[in-house]
Order: sequence, then structure tokens, then C-alpha cells
Amino acid sequence: MLPMFLKKEIVFIGALSLMYSQNSSAVQCQNYDFTGAPVDFVVPAGATEAEITVVGADGGNSRPNGAVQAGGEGATIVASFTVTPGQNITSIVGQVGNTGNNAEAGGGGGSGVFLDNNVLIVAGGGGGGDNTGIGLGGGQNGTSGGNASGGGAGAGGVAGAGGIEGNDGGSGRPGNGGGGGLNSDGGTSAQPNSSTGGGACVVAGIPTGGAGGIDNEQGGIANGGFGCGAGGGGADRESGGGGGYSGGGGAGSNGFPGGGGSFVDASALAQTNTPGTDGGGGQSDGMVTVCFPADISVEKVLISPGPYIAGQSIDFTITVNNAGPNQATNIDVLDTFSNLTIDSVMSPSCSGFP
Repeated sequence: MLPMFLKKEIVFIGALSLMYSQNSSAVQCQNYDFTGAPVDFVVPAGATEAEITVVGADGGNSRPNGAVQAGGEGATIVASFTVTPGQNITSIVGQVGNTGNNAEAGGGGGSGVFLDNNVLIVAGGGGGGDNTGIGLGGGQNGTSGGNASGGGAGAGGVAGAGGIEGNDGGSGRPGNGGGGGLNSDGGTSAQPNSSTGGGACVVAGIPTGGAGGIDNEQGGIANGGFGCGAGGGGADRESGGGGGYSGGGGAGSNGFPGGGGSFVDASALAQTNTPGTDGGGGQSDGMVTVCFPADISVEKVLISPGPYIAGQSIDFTITVNNAGPNQATNIDVLDTFSNLTIDSVMSPSCSGFP
């Protein structure tokens, strides 16, 4: 369910006050699903603020002995930012991790939004479920990727780095890829037939998204999901870390992988962060929604400046302006004052109730 945004402003003129609220019908939203590539669009004329919802992809489910171990749920972030018409917004939507044939799965890809190539939000993807248990949810450690568990487990990345690969207890069996981060790939084990780490989100300063880690043990079955960064691949009953701002660690022996870390730029006007639930994935890709509320302003001007005496009429005008970017309807204006009686309301286009 998409959030409903409400914008309010109070203007004081002399001893009189004025308040208005903007109905949700004045909000224009763009929805973006997984495509496997970045999507660019331009901030429309009249827009001054963007309210953005970003959801990381879930880690893939595994099926040990016919049962299902769910991947971690992707994180959800809602934040608003000041924007200028003509700026470029880039949306990268994460892909759910794939399920393997031997109780392993790939990590989910993170989802991200950029303004003129500067990162605004990254929501971490969930780690894959494996033969031991559920994958960890995205964003549980803020900007750091989640640590995996088990023998030879990989640590989560920090400060935009990919997660460390998981090794199966040093036994020489295939290792599992760490999730990709903002600026670097997830780790890949040196053990034979290991799965690779997820790709980085940003390459040479450009947000491109990264390719999911490859399951080299089973010929690409338990691959990680594309994203910002991408999920690590799973192998040999252990699973890949989730991608994100910093990647989650790849699972070790008898353990499970970490989820990708999340990020919100300090310029956010407001934000809400919801970490993904461990084992709460529903095999879902991520998503991005960008909304532009209409830029409404209200002004009240007294025709005569006063002072006033009891029984004297006070005349004033109220003007409602819409600077865009879209048409606004159902704007409610509340004019509050004390010790005054309203005689009449005159307007060619608005309804008033004395």
C-alpha cells in the first residue's frame, strides 16, 4: 500500500490566522518495478519536493528436503527531499534471489534512488534462505551490511563496500558470494566452484546497478538478484548475502547469510526506516515510488489595515495558488479567528460556510 502524503502550512497576518491542507488527489506518483536496468526521469516543472518510497528485494527461498526456508525480507525506506525542476532522478529496483536445487539461494538485490547521480536512498535486500535456516532481512544494521553466521561466515561490508564471501568451514567445498555494495563488489571465495559476489551499484561514478552473483556450482541456478548492490550467489546448501548500500556477508557452514545495509542521505526532510524481517521474504522483487505533491500556497490580505472598532466590517481576500507540477483539487482552507462574526463569503470558484 502506498503512503498518503499531507502538506500543511500556517500563515499569520496581523491577528488573523489561516491554515490549509492538501488533499491526496493533489499528489502525482510514478511507480517503478524491476527491469534489470536503471530508469531515468526528469523532475517536472513546478515540483519542489519529492517523497520517495524504496523497497529492497527479498532473498530467495531454499527447499531443503522439500521444506522451505524463507529468504530475508527487503528493507523499506520512505523519505522526502527538496528537488528542482530539470534534475535527473535515477531509479534502480532490486531483483529477488534465485532458488537452487540443493538447499541454497541467492541474496536479494538492493533498490536505490539517485538525484543527478548522487545517492539519496538505498534499501537493502534480504539474504537467501538455506539448508540451516532463514535469511536475514535487509537493512538490519543501518549503513553496514549484516554479518552472516556459521563456520567460515562472511562479515557484512561497511561504508559502501560489498559483503565478505562465506567459506564452508574451510572444508574446500564451494563458498558463497557476499552481497554487493554501493561502490564495490561482494567477495568471492577462492575455493573451487564457488559462487561469486554481487556487483556494485555505482561504476565510475554512474549508478548502473550490479549483476547478481553467479552460482558456479550448479550452473547458475542459485544466482543472486540484480540491484543496488546485487545479491551474492549461493552454493552447496549455503546462500548468498543480500545487496545494498553495504553488502551482507555470505553464509558459512551451518549458518545463514546477512542482509544488505540501507542508507538515507542527510539532506532528507523526513524519513521512515523499516528493516526487513528475518525470514519474512515472499519471493518479491523490490520497488520504487516517487511522488510530487502540488506546490500550494495560500495568502490572506486585509483590504483595510485597521484598527477596528466593535461592529465595524473587516474585508480581506484569500488567494490559493498552485505552482504545479499537477492539478490540485479538494483544497481545504480553514480560517480561524475569535470575537468576529462572518456576514458573508463571496467567491466565483470556492464554497464558503459562514
